Amino acid sequence: MTDLPDKLYYSIREVSEHTGVEPHVLRYWESEFPTLRPKRARSGTRTYRRRDIDEILAIKKLLQDEGYRIAGARKLLGQKRREAARVADVSEQISLDFAAMDARDRMNHVRGELRQILDLAKAQGVPMQERFRARLSDIDAVIHNQDNREHDLLDSDNYYQFEGGL
Repeated sequence: MTDLPDKLYYSIREVSEHTGVEPHVLRYWESEFPTLRPKRARSGTRTYRRRDIDEILAIKKLLQDEGYRIAGARKLLGQKRREAARVADVSEQISLDFAAMDARDRMNHVRGELRQILDLAKAQGVPMQERFRARLSDIDAVIHNQDNREHDLLDSDNYYQFEGGL
């Protein structure tokens, strides 16, 4: 294997020399691996990019070094690609820092999200199960009880005595 010059496109000969894979094998892998699709120049010759070469090296490693068959290598590469896409999707989502919220704020946030889901489902005519409505009522009750407990604590003589005793 040779070092690749730093350029955008490589010929099949350059890729073959760099990867140690014969050109006829590269052309065959193009038909077996849907992700390996080098661009074609106007003249019809294949032009490989660096990502194509990385894909070829990954395929070669699976087939020749790790002993996978073509179908198994194709399946494994597809799983890795889906996992990478899933990780990318998750990293693009907004991160809510629930640790910075107090319990009531977290419950209010969850309740709001559940109400939005319920409203969307109603708008689309999706029948909601009573269990879901009951859970939403349970959350409302927990928040209400928590508010009452805090209110009772603030109004109690014990609270003021404790504060005054410090």
